[in-house]
Amino acid sequence: MSKNNPTLEITLCAMKLIAKFGELPKLLQVRWTGQLTDGIFQSALASFILFSPERQPDAVKAALAFAVVLLPYSIVGPYVGIFLDRFSRKIVVQLANLFRAANLIIIAYLIYKGSTGLTLTLFVLIAFGANRLILAGLSAGLPLLVDKKELISANALAVTGGTIFVVIGGGLGIALKSILGSATDGDFIDGVLILISAGGYLLAAIFASRFKKSEIGPQPHEVPQEIRGFGEVMQGFHILKNHSDALRGIFATGVQRGGITALTLMALLLERNTFNDPADPDV
Repeated sequence: MSKNNPTLEITLCAMKLIAKFGELPKLLQVRWTGQLTDGIFQSALASFILFSPERQPDAVKAALAFAVVLLPYSIVGPYVGIFLDRFSRKIVVQLANLFRAANLIIIAYLIYKGSTGLTLTLFVLIAFGANRLILAGLSAGLPLLVDKKELISANALAVTGGTIFVVIGGGLGIALKSILGSATDGDFIDGVLILISAGGYLLAAIFASRFKKSEIGPQPHEVPQEIRGFGEVMQGFHILKNHSDALRGIFATGVQRGGITALTLMALLLERNTFNDPADPDV
């Protein structure tokens, strides 16, 4: 039967891998629940900021919206190790999910009020910054839950599955919006979706509580003797200076990511404002 059904084959393979990895399912529950919720949250934000008839975005506004999503990875990224290598990652992940759930309640209120200014931007940045901290903590804890020989497979499963769940969450957000769309106005629906997202992050925090205090680290030998952060970023630049192959690889990845972002923005604006009626973005 599975030979004739590729989807079933992939599902069975993933189930076998999860069963083989012992404690890994606890981490996947936290990560995939959060990323499913990320999809719902991001679909609500996109609907509110980019697809509302009363807010017709141009290229600059769309680029700023993408920057709000991506900026925390540059600002928060260099400093997450300060927390993840000094405090229980289980507690950090759990508290970050609880904090993000509370933050989304505020965002839902701002969206219900139709706010599009600096205040909303700040709270959205905080939400994505907390997401960066959570994903980094779970990635750092992954090697402690699986054997070294299984690490590559486990990481591929966690990352690929997470991406799939983000897409599924986005689809769920769109479906819920279409179901509720005839009943009330768009801003209210987007606020409801974000409240649902807050519940999803709360569920992820509950799943994180199943970890033992040091189960995903840090281990005693991992705790650094001095505070790290921006200094490590500069040290990384010095390392890249002496390893030209790595530098070229990172540069190529940066160009590729920049190109994909530019193409995504162009396609989004063409679909939103040119190929369809801007006053009816649901078409």
